[in-house]
Amino acid sequence: MPTAKTRQPWTFMVYMAGDNNLDPDGVQDLKEMKKVGSTDEVNIIAQFDRATGHVAKRYLLRKGGKVIDDAVASLGRINTGDPNRLMDFIK
Repeated sequence: MPTAKTRQPWTFMVYMAGDNNLDPDGVQDLKEMKKVGSTDEVNIIAQFDRATGHVAKRYLLRKGGKVIDDAVASLGRINTGDPNRLMDFIK
């Protein structure tokens, strides 16, 4: 099973600014990505800034299970509209 430190040949990165009315759609998107999950060839990594009452998190999405179990970092309250936050995610 891949880990956050594993370097696969491919990395699929998803940056979601769901701190709005799209929050439920972002949750559903993460669940859909988990249907495939990371493999020996591809890491599926997501950063999701949720609506009020939640903190932004980064995930290494694995096949099956709960989304929360794939969280690798809790980022607190961030402004995903700030290009520096996107650069942090890419790095």
